[in-house]
Amino acid sequence: MRKHVKPADKAASIPDPARKTDLPPEGRVVEWSVHWAKLAARGDIKVKDVSDEGDAKDEKPKAAADAGAGANPQADPPKAATSGAPSGRATNP
Repeated sequence: MRKHVKPADKAASIPDPARKTDLPPEGRVVEWSVHWAKLAARGDIKVKDVSDEGDAKDEKPKAAADAGAGANPQADPPKAATSGAPSGRATNP
């Protein structure tokens, strides 16, 4: 579950263990954990739910991320069809 968290006091130094930096004053979207729950219970952070569809500031919308796919054939080589059979020459046991 992802939530947007920001310090209740803009001057506070709130550690973000996942990024190993302090939470910026404007906050950021984080993966909810016991760490954030404890800070919220103490009143050290403000919490806002975010949707899972990419509305968060730290995420690119899926459509934007896929927009460049296929634009460069060198970067996106065609995928080989797989039939499930082993590749190479078949040998008799």
